[in-house]
Amino acid sequence: MGVAAAGSAAAASTDGSMEVVDDNDKVVDGPMHYHPGLRGHPRFSVAPMMQFTDRHFRTLCRTLSSNTALYTEMVNCNAVRLSRDDVLDWNPDDEGYVVCQIGGNEPNAMAEAAAIAHERGYSEVNINCGCPSDRVEKGCFGASLMTQPELVGDIVRACVEAVRDEIPITVKCRLGTEQKMGLKADFDFERDYPKLLHFCQIVRDAGCTHIILHTRKAVLGGLSTDENRRVPMLCREAAWRLATDLPDVAITANGQFKTLSECAAALANTPEGCRPIAGVMVGRAACAHPWELLSAADESCILSDLAPPPPPAIQALRVRTRRDAIAACLSHCARELSSEYDTRHRSFFIPTPSEQRRLCTILLKPTGSLIYGRGSKKVKSGMWDGIDAWCRETKESLDPKVLAQSEEVVRLLRNRGEVPRERVDAARRHLPLCPVKAIVDQLVRAHLPIEWLDAPTD
Repeated sequence: MGVAAAGSAAAASTDGSMEVVDDNDKVVDGPMHYHPGLRGHPRFSVAPMMQFTDRHFRTLCRTLSSNTALYTEMVNCNAVRLSRDDVLDWNPDDEGYVVCQIGGNEPNAMAEAAAIAHERGYSEVNINCGCPSDRVEKGCFGASLMTQPELVGDIVRACVEAVRDEIPITVKCRLGTEQKMGLKADFDFERDYPKLLHFCQIVRDAGCTHIILHTRKAVLGGLSTDENRRVPMLCREAAWRLATDLPDVAITANGQFKTLSECAAALANTPEGCRPIAGVMVGRAACAHPWELLSAADESCILSDLAPPPPPAIQALRVRTRRDAIAACLSHCARELSSEYDTRHRSFFIPTPSEQRRLCTILLKPTGSLIYGRGSKKVKSGMWDGIDAWCRETKESLDPKVLAQSEEVVRLLRNRGEVPRERVDAARRHLPLCPVKAIVDQLVRAHLPIEWLDAPTD
């Protein structure tokens, strides 16, 4: 049995829903229903995070949990429209339920981007109305859109029409916005809730049936993106209040959830007089401790029997031990290094030692998240020492002319120059691939405890 609430577990009730029970089979609160507004979206999800939830991190997440909803990094709608397939980098056969989050403020452009995401097979499209970064604010989208609810309604309506309502169009937002830090940066029900409710009513009326609520306000001036995740007061009560006032909308709560027990408790323990929230979303905690948050999620009451099951091919990707998860990450890394296409830079990949070192910093980030605790520092430092040593030795062993020609092709591709395929193939031909898997495997065997590596998921 997986984790439910603290000291509790999940059990089926007579009406087919789930109840959270403690060790004495006493119902904590429940039953836990699947809200129809989710439209197939699992009750548990990992938030969209820039420089984290790329395809490589999502690959790790999917090996740990078959059922968790995963999100892309936010993608600007114009990037989607102009580069189409390249920027929407994913494989539905390997990733399962993935939501494409797009950002922008022009309804027609957002609608076109949503249609492209739908064509690519994403499970749904999410509109970013919660990012407080300076770059997003200057572009007049993200959290700043909360000051223009009618415009957001137009965007939602246009996106729903563009995808012919065949996939959900959802919204991720904050409790509200402030221009600078001060007393008003903390959420006040009497002052702020009517504006939040008005915003959510407009997006609901436009066709949105699922709102993901980061239960803090966004301060658009004076706080960094990181500070906006910590400094404004957390107010989860607003999520339950919205769920009560908008019963036809699924409300997912996001903000500082750190454990599965905490997530399950938020789903199970509804304040008196309120309706339950529909789901929970975790953020940075999933990046820091993916095994602890995701490996037991499928068996927990958060996900069990409450959403359509993933395809068998996705279920087959799931691993049961940390050793297997690390092996899956390293196999993914080896496949990417051998690929002829660099999706991040949208060009052919020429595996010079320098280019492989650059790509490894991206590919091995998920592996680093899995390795922590006793012996982890030796593994991580040894991993980069080993890769750097291989790069130096390979550069010294290669014919200088061959290396120079390959690096010139890399430069041309970076500058969007036209390079004949024959020249690309010639640049790749004599370049060996870094044995990342062998380097890390040796370090894992030497420094990480066997009982920790082979302990199965709960």
